[in-house]
Amino acid sequence: MTPSRAAQAIVQLGRGSTSSRHYTATVKAYGLTQEFTTPYTPEQKGLVERFFRSLKEKCIWQHRFESLCQARAVISHWIRYYNEDQPQPHQSLGYGHPEHTRR
Repeated sequence: MTPSRAAQAIVQLGRGSTSSRHYTATVKAYGLTQEFTTPYTPEQKGLVERFFRSLKEKCIWQHRFESLCQARAVISHWIRYYNEDQPQPHQSLGYGHPEHTRR
């Protein structure tokens, strides 16, 4: 990720090991903030779970990575596609793509 396109926050489902001092310091070092889902709100968890399901099914399971560097490159490219390029029609937009309805 380039600094201008870096994520602003990390959404997390629980507090377990993600609240350790080392992890928290690493998140801050990257200029990110931690955002936690509200307990007992499945609609929040569902968005995150759907993203990871798509990532696994449409990217990770489709490749046999030879190195961590290759995995990072392929996954970064897919995330960019997922967030910016793929059509994601939405009911509230009359099933139009968010990018096209913004104009």
